[in-house]
Amino acid sequence: MWTEELDNGKFKFKERYFDEYTGKNRYVSVTMDKNTLQTKKTAQKILEDKIREKTSVNSIDTVNLTFGELVDKYLAYQLNNVKLSTYRRNKLFCNSFKRDVIGQDILVCKINARYVREQFDRTNKSNSSKNEMLTRFKALIRWGYSNDYIDDVRYLDKLKPYKDASNHKKAANKYLEPEEIKKLLPSLTEKKWQLLTRFLILSGLRVGEAIALEKKSIDKEYIHVSQTYDKNNNIITTQKTLESCRDVYIQPELAELLKEIRSYNKLSGISSIYLFSDESGAPIAYDSYRQYLRDHSIKTLGYNVTPHVLRHTHASLLLANGMDIDSIARRLGHANSKVTREIYLHIMEKLKIRDNNMLKSIRVL
Repeated sequence: MWTEELDNGKFKFKERYFDEYTGKNRYVSVTMDKNTLQTKKTAQKILEDKIREKTSVNSIDTVNLTFGELVDKYLAYQLNNVKLSTYRRNKLFCNSFKRDVIGQDILVCKINARYVREQFDRTNKSNSSKNEMLTRFKALIRWGYSNDYIDDVRYLDKLKPYKDASNHKKAANKYLEPEEIKKLLPSLTEKKWQLLTRFLILSGLRVGEAIALEKKSIDKEYIHVSQTYDKNNNIITTQKTLESCRDVYIQPELAELLKEIRSYNKLSGISSIYLFSDESGAPIAYDSYRQYLRDHSIKTLGYNVTPHVLRHTHASLLLANGMDIDSIARRLGHANSKVTREIYLHIMEKLKIRDNNMLKSIRVL
């Protein structure tokens, strides 16, 4: 450390360090009022802390990095780079990994496929839940690899999804059959909720997208979807992905419904920038709608229909009417929809059964 006296009578203390990224010497400095033994000691401590902070960014100890430290770095990155709702979901998973599954003190370089499987199996969760955990765990580890916190992640290829026998059943329960739609809609006697339900079925929008939909975003041909309602933080916000920002074509049946919605708003004296709003002009309440739909679907159909089921119902209706899955995925705002494909396979099986039953009654010769 050396000292330079400044024109204003103060003293600048400087120290040299080596920057391994550039291969050059760099300098840090601190200015003090005096040049006494005590100020020299204080300056030395400040300069050492500055050098440690700067060099720690460039030097990562991948050998002694613990899983808990990796999780903390990952969540710090996520906090500033993803949607708050996404961050909160990943935080729950990651803290669970650190606390209950992987363990915060294990060295990241010692984690392997056998250890992960054993720890996952110890949770006694369903295969469906373990598959969700596996997806989040792989995302965390791959982030660590891409940011040079981990040298080798080849073991991830050995971690195959757990067999989930309930997938087919879940796909079947994620949408309404046409007969169920005909039973459900008349039971929704509160007009605003019936209109919203029909809108979700005919448009395929997420309920958050419908709640955040402004009237100016609708023209004669398209619904321009660019924002959504974040129920966790109770805010209107931008979409999570580029694919979610999309133009949804207004087919004739949907056009007629939009006319009905506008007429209802006018007769109700509702003045708002939103297509669906309460009496004050604010976006409609998500929880109120979810509860209303739940109560009436259980009473009418015998099981809970969530708003998202209506979106899947839209996909199933399009599939049953011959639209290909890639076109549907684009309409829904999915780059690649696993759920859509599950529904697709279930619909195809049902159509196959229908066709076989028709063939039974046909005599060709």
